Amino acid sequence: VHALVVVVLAVPIFFKEELLRDTLYGFNDYTAWRPSLQYYGASFIMFEASTIFLNINWWLDKLGMTGSRLQLYNASVLLFLYFTVRIVFGTYMSFMLFNDLKTQGTQTSAVLYYFYRIANHSILGLSYYWFYLMIAAVKKRFPAKVVENAKKVA
Repeated sequence: VHALVVVVLAVPIFFKEELLRDTLYGFNDYTAWRPSLQYYGASFIMFEASTIFLNINWWLDKLGMTGSRLQLYNASVLLFLYFTVRIVFGTYMSFMLFNDLKTQGTQTSAVLYYFYRIANHSILGLSYYWFYLMIAAVKKRFPAKVVENAKKVA
């Protein structure tokens, strides 16, 4: 539930004029943290969109529905969202963030810049690794024969 709330609350930040004009140091009353990287902070909060389906997947396991058609559909949405939000959008926004910091980030200290860079690359590296593990888990739970049977029924 928290992931859904966070994602819904973060979306309006992408449309605030003050933040669109200055993605690094723009300030808006809608956000509660210090006026630094508010626009990019909201973009990285969007990673939580995939958490909603990860939690559903966990509950399906706990309810004994491992390998069910419902879990297959949920896993499909989870993998699609994870790839779209964390891998594609996350990599793009990371590139944009560091491009902006490099060209306009005169108010950001070098220590903070490298801290952001190391933290961001760590998260992205973990996202790529977790995506690989998620694909392996789906392949293990749903052999090709089960997926073909699900297509025939649907």
